[in-house]
Amino acid sequence: MSTLTTLLIFASLLPLLTNLLLHIPHIKNKDFPEESSVSTFFHIMQKEFFKGEEIDVTQSKLLINPNSSEVITIELYRNTIRRRVNYTGHEILLFNVRSITFLEENGSVYVNVEMTGGNRYERRLSLLY
Repeated sequence: MSTLTTLLIFASLLPLLTNLLLHIPHIKNKDFPEESSVSTFFHIMQKEFFKGEEIDVTQSKLLINPNSSEVITIELYRNTIRRRVNYTGHEILLFNVRSITFLEENGSVYVNVEMTGGNRYERRLSLLY
């Protein structure tokens, strides 16, 4: 009887153990939320580039002109990257940032982001003009 009881208990716990084992990789990867946020940031940046008629790149700031009456600024502000329209407003695109650099080269802009935890991310964004 005790063998049957043990087998039934194990069988009832098996779905819970399987579910726990499936989530262990996400528990171990503490940077997953950061990587997801950075990926979203780069996606937003690429969308801004597609809208831009003219883009001015400095090492620490990016100016995008989607039309003649707007200027979109992407810049480091304290420990965030923010987006401003016509030098007003304050839309946070990414938190916990130590530094960001932009480099224009061969029809692309290389964006390097260093997070406060030390992780670094780089993406090459294509220009359409």
